[in-house]
Amino acid sequence: MAEDDQLILLEWYPSVFAARVRIALAEKGLKYESRPEDLINKSPLLLKMNPVHKQIPVLIHKGRPICGSMVTVQYIDEVWSHKSPLLPSDPLQRAHAKFWADYVDKKIFGIGSSKKELIECFKILEEELGDKPYFGGESFGYVDLSLIPCYSSFYTYETLGKLIMAEECPKIVDWAHRCLQKESVSKSLCQVLADSVDKKIFGIGASKKELIECFKILEEELGDKPYLGGESFGYVDLSLIPCYSSFYTYETLGKLSMAEECPKIVDWANRCLQKESVSKSLCDQSTFYELSWR
Repeated sequence: MAEDDQLILLEWYPSVFAARVRIALAEKGLKYESRPEDLINKSPLLLKMNPVHKQIPVLIHKGRPICGSMVTVQYIDEVWSHKSPLLPSDPLQRAHAKFWADYVDKKIFGIGSSKKELIECFKILEEELGDKPYFGGESFGYVDLSLIPCYSSFYTYETLGKLIMAEECPKIVDWAHRCLQKESVSKSLCQVLADSVDKKIFGIGASKKELIECFKILEEELGDKPYLGGESFGYVDLSLIPCYSSFYTYETLGKLSMAEECPKIVDWANRCLQKESVSKSLCDQSTFYELSWR
């Protein structure tokens, strides 16, 4: 690719919205430079290229920014229209696809949904899918691309919502597995929440009850000490404190109050956050929830 046609993607890998753009670029067979962003200390380039929202993803093409995940997907589809079309050419079908992509944004990613609301939304999408292999018909398209990043959250839905996606929404699960057979999808999605948060950080596929039980055990170990290591911040504190970024997610999805369920852990976390080494290293709770989950 010529230097003046270079593509640069400002992104954060766990973001479902960045995943949309990665999939679109892969579908078109386009090479690009990925530049990971620190969402706490945003780069001057990100602030320059997206001064309004200051958010990722931002695709830079010929030195000009394109912001917003589905706006970017549409741009990619229009500029490189010769390969793997994502939107139908028929105006009515294009409008139909955009309607459902908007539905996905507002109902799947755009709400702090309860289990009931989430399942209802997926049921409506199953009706739209019908017996088609993809939402667009016989080929992977715009609506499929808008929704498939939420696959990374299926394990989280099941763990915190105490549900089985394959039982509640079998057509959506079959559709997701079909999408995952595409290399452009499987190599673009992130399993951060399922693998890193639930398994690596906590070591369990924790239900709400199990999660609270684990924190209660840690509260017993903490006792009246300021830190788990005693009088000073140490190894165990360091191993646990990154989960503070997930507290808002636990509360939102698990319908619980960490301060009520685990007051000592919350006090301990606030004590740790007084350390600059901690406060400057963690992802804030709302950012974690917005970009990693929704």
